[in-house]
Amino acid sequence: MTGTDDFREYVKYFDQWGEDTVAAYERNITKMERYLTEDYKGIKNFYDDLVAKGLGTYENGIYNIQYPDSASAAKTMGMSEEWFLDMTRRGEDYGFVNDYVETELDGRMKL
Repeated sequence: MTGTDDFREYVKYFDQWGEDTVAAYERNITKMERYLTEDYKGIKNFYDDLVAKGLGTYENGIYNIQYPDSASAAKTMGMSEEWFLDMTRRGEDYGFVNDYVETELDGRMKL
């Protein structure tokens, strides 16, 4: 499995540096298991980690996540930007409101 194109693409998606190696898989597996759950706990773990890394606050049951751009936030979280953005979007499945916009067009679409 580790030598296949599917494995390499899978690992590359998660890795902060875009590596597609077994070492990259091993570096990311704990975070993958923490965030990729079948229920809301994975996304809650993600948001808790955002707060722990200084990318937001949690007060009175409300997360207020703030970061200058997704690339730097992903770097702070130690994950690929693509995975980071997918996780923020996944939060919407569980009632989290995501008002971050990456581009002007995104902003116009959310109005």
